[in-house]
Amino acid sequence: LSKTIYTTPKVSWLSHLVGGLLFGFGMTLASGCGSKSLIRVGGGNLKSLVVLVFLGIAAYMTLRGAFAPLRAFGLDPVQWDLGRAGAATSDLGALAGSLGLGAAKRWIPFLIALAIGVFVFASRDFRGARGMIVTGVVIGAVVVGGWYVSGHIGDLAEDPATIEEKCCRTNTGRME
Repeated sequence: LSKTIYTTPKVSWLSHLVGGLLFGFGMTLASGCGSKSLIRVGGGNLKSLVVLVFLGIAAYMTLRGAFAPLRAFGLDPVQWDLGRAGAATSDLGALAGSLGLGAAKRWIPFLIALAIGVFVFASRDFRGARGMIVTGVVIGAVVVGGWYVSGHIGDLAEDPATIEEKCCRTNTGRME
C-alpha cells in the first residue's frame, strides 16, 4: 500500500474536489452511480450499459489518457502536505495526527467504522438481507483484490532507465 498514489503524505485536495464534483454531475446525468448502472445492466437496461462503457472510458482517460496531463500537472500539484506535520502517509490516522490528535490517530478509524456499522445495522430491513450483506462484502473484496493484482502486474522491481522501482502502466509511475 505504501507504493500507491493514495497513501502518500501529500493530499491532492483540488484534484479530489474537482473529480468529486464531476463524478457527482455525471451520476446525476446518468440517473445513478456506477453500482446502480451495473445493477440495471443486469436487468437488461441498455442505457446503463452505455453509462458503464463511458464511465470506464472516462476513468481511463483521467488516469492515463487525454485528461491525465490536466490532472497530473494541473490539479494534483495543489496539495496539502502532511509530511510537514510528520505524517508518512495520508490515511485517516495520519490526518488525525496532523490535526494534533496524537494518540487518537490509532483508534479514530475504528471509531468511525463502528459508528457507520451501528448506523447501517440499525435498520431491521438491512439486517434481514443477509444475502445482500454477504454479496456486498464479496464484491468489495473482489474490487480490492483486483486493484492489488492490477498494481502488481505492471510493477517493475527495477526500471532499466532510472534503476528505481516503478509501475510502468501509469503516468505517475506508482500504482493507481
